Formats: sequence, C-alpha cells, structure tokens
Amino acid sequence: MKKYSLSIEDKHFDVEVNVEQDIAEVTVNGKLFNVKIEKSDEVVTKTSVVPKPAKTYQTNVIESSAPTKPKANIIKSPLPGSIVNILVSVGTKVKRGDVLVVLEAMKMENNIMADKDGVVKAVLTQAGKTVMMDDPLLEIE
Repeated sequence: MKKYSLSIEDKHFDVEVNVEQDIAEVTVNGKLFNVKIEKSDEVVTKTSVVPKPAKTYQTNVIESSAPTKPKANIIKSPLPGSIVNILVSVGTKVKRGDVLVVLEAMKMENNIMADKDGVVKAVLTQAGKTVMMDDPLLEIE
C-alpha cells in the first residue's frame, strides 16, 4: 500500500492506494473507494486536476462532556446498481478489507469492503434490491 499526502486547491487529503490486478482500493481521508482500472495501449505521462466550482458546507459543532461510544460507520453504495449478495449479517465481526456486499453495476460485480474493523450493527438492504449512489447498505460499529 502506498500513502500520499496531497494538497489540492488549499485542501489537504491523506490518500492510501493498494492495487491488485485491475482493482485499486483508494482511501481518501478515511473513506474507502474501489476503483476499476481499465487497461489502455496509451501510456499516460501527464495528469492534471480540473478544478470544480467550490461548494459551501455548513457544520455545527456541539460540545459535550459525556463520554461517547464508538461512532457507527454507514457503508454506502459507491455507485448505482443491484445487490447481488450480502456476505455478512448482524453481529458478524469484520476486519478492514473484508468483502461485505457484492454490487452489480454496468454488468460488472463490485466488492464492497469494510473500511475499518468492527461488528455489523445493521443490514440496511437486501439481495436483488436496486440501489443508487450513496444509498446505505450496512452499519458497522
């Protein structure tokens, strides 16, 4: 796994990349993405980032002196598709990188993996269901 620290338009990104065959596991600021690498006869020698219009986000910070329990992690669909198989159930212990769900998109099966160690708290979808990008699939605590 290779680790990078990137700054793009004054924003900082911690990036980890692990490539196996034609799938790259890319973690950006703690969020895991599975990226399909398509082979080409063309060799890329130069890359550039095309700036997007700035987005404004509002956050509210609430301070509390009460102890907090570990934050649950919602695993979301990275792209629209159909759920082919759910490989875990509530109570299953998972480790980072374990395959949780198989999602079919554009006639390709995509493995949705755990981005941290934990226990499956909830299964939020079912096999055969069509999901959109960012639809919740599982909750890991």
